[in-house]
Amino acid sequence: MPLKAIREHLQLTQVEFAVALGVDPSTISRCERGLSEIEFTLLQVKRLCKLTGKSLDELPDYLGRKHRELALANGFSENLEN
Repeated sequence: MPLKAIREHLQLTQVEFAVALGVDPSTISRCERGLSEIEFTLLQVKRLCKLTGKSLDELPDYLGRKHRELALANGFSENLEN
């Protein structure tokens, strides 16, 4: 799960990650469980870039559960699960 992998790589809880991005914690939870897809505003994308230290081009194109290989290709290899 790329979003979960990013959050765990940053060693943040779902609540901490949500606050840092400016989203509701339930949004992070639902996305990580594959119940919904997350849609970030431009401000939230900028925050994600700052948190990860990666440029927009280096972030995965898709942060949902189904595209694990995109996270791997973009350097988020730690703590990846199905």
